[in-house]
Amino acid sequence: MARLEFTIGTDVPPEKIRAALLDFTDRRPQLWPGLARDAFEVFWVKDTEAEIQEGSNIPGMKIRAREHYDWSDPELVRWHVVESNFSQTGDFVEVRPKPREDGGTDLHVVWSRRGKTAVAKAIVASIVATRGLPIKQSLKQALGRIRGAEDL
Repeated sequence: MARLEFTIGTDVPPEKIRAALLDFTDRRPQLWPGLARDAFEVFWVKDTEAEIQEGSNIPGMKIRAREHYDWSDPELVRWHVVESNFSQTGDFVEVRPKPREDGGTDLHVVWSRRGKTAVAKAIVASIVATRGLPIKQSLKQALGRIRGAEDL
């Protein structure tokens, strides 16, 4: 299993990041630039969990994953794959927004994925080889959008 763990510092407050992680409205693909609008679908949302479909359109492949989100721990948002054409069932991502004294956040991320197909395995290998660079870049872009969102 490919597993990456990293922390990104930001001036965005943790409660705003958590609100964006749990925003399952139609604007989710606007906040999270790695998500394709045509892949986004909400199946259900409850008090501390949700099941949604997310995905990305990359050259030569449309990645889709039905993900189960859980935020029952107030310090953690975690989602795992229910079904996907890219990742194995059970693969997960977890995000822990840790408050900083300056009002910002140290965003701790654990990314654990296994490619399901040969192409997916190659993509996962390249993400690991770059120490998660594509994920970090997408996350930094999302943090900029979240910072600018006034209603989170």
